Amino acid sequence: MDIVSADKDSWNNAESIIDGTPSLIRYRPDLEYLLGHKDYPRKLTIFWDYEKKENNGLPTDEQMEEMRKFEDVVVPALDLDRLAIFVLAFTKDGTREWHFYTGDIGAVGKRFNESLSSFPKLPIELQVETDENWDKLRQIYEICSKERT
Repeated sequence: MDIVSADKDSWNNAESIIDGTPSLIRYRPDLEYLLGHKDYPRKLTIFWDYEKKENNGLPTDEQMEEMRKFEDVVVPALDLDRLAIFVLAFTKDGTREWHFYTGDIGAVGKRFNESLSSFPKLPIELQVETDENWDKLRQIYEICSKERT
């Protein structure tokens, strides 16, 4: 099965208000054929906590640029041979999250660290959990399909 790379695939953007603050979701709408793929049972979430300033919980332009540089290095490194599938980014109330599905956390960790070796220490945390059914992405599909109707 050919899996389209993150940089070649289509992406949707959605904006919403959650608990009175704006949120942004960027997700790949055409991955339904991968939901629950047996080779990618683990979900890696990268959290970047940033200082909330005047943007009602959203990052400033400067913070957005820092996150873009991070993403421009990490996503290609993990997506190179589909070691990890980047499925969505979520931003709200002082935190941006990047969500990936993978089958080899050890290899992801090694490649992740190598890709960031020239970066200064970043305000990130990583979380790994089993999500064999890709419930997080299913949830995003459900939420965003309701928003369109």
